[in-house]
Amino acid sequence: MSDITITNSNVCASARKRPFTIQGAIDERSQDKITVWGRKGTTSALGGVACLAMMVVCPMITIFWWTSLSHYDGSLYHAGVSMVKTGLIPFFIQNTPGTTLPVVTVYACWTLSHVILYSFLPGTRCKGQLTPAGNLLEYKINGFLACIVSLLLAGALHYYGLFDLAFVAQNWGSFVCLFNIYGLLLALVFYIKAHVSPTHPEDRKFSGSIFYDFYMGIEFNPRLGADWDMKLFHNGRPGMIGWLIV
Repeated sequence: MSDITITNSNVCASARKRPFTIQGAIDERSQDKITVWGRKGTTSALGGVACLAMMVVCPMITIFWWTSLSHYDGSLYHAGVSMVKTGLIPFFIQNTPGTTLPVVTVYACWTLSHVILYSFLPGTRCKGQLTPAGNLLEYKINGFLACIVSLLLAGALHYYGLFDLAFVAQNWGSFVCLFNIYGLLLALVFYIKAHVSPTHPEDRKFSGSIFYDFYMGIEFNPRLGADWDMKLFHNGRPGMIGWLIV
């Protein structure tokens, strides 16, 4: 009992000496080595087929919802009846909006602007948890500032007549199509990169299924250079901040 009391006293004394900080908590937590990271190392043939189905069906569902809103007054029922009468493939051939050069240009400018903000805006540097192979990666945290700057710039462009924000709503179908194309192409680039030029080869996972690896990703943290985290960038910058513009 006395040993427990002494130990607890030492812990409390240590806690009083070290004030709590977010980075301190992250550093302490990062000492725990993780043996798995979010997915299995192997999968069945059925698992691979399920991943392929997700990649095919999810874009179709998105286009179906857009078609329902654009052509059937938001009625999923009437859109479904039309799909049954027309046939699945002809229905999507007729209603998939496609994309346009102006939409591609706007999205390219949006993404490029976030490349610049991600690279040059100031931000604290924090470390994540140890990867399964023992790598301790650093992240530049400037997302909130990038969000504020993005909204101010978008508002200024609209206010001074340089870019009409209504363009996004007026061309939403083309944007939806472009997002799906870009997402699949990006996944393909990451898949190839994991094979030919991985950031941390020891942190890769191969399941034995092309479809599963393509869908889930082979690399834990695909990066360009030392700290350009591609997954963090695309999810958090042009993606999530973009929803505020929408």
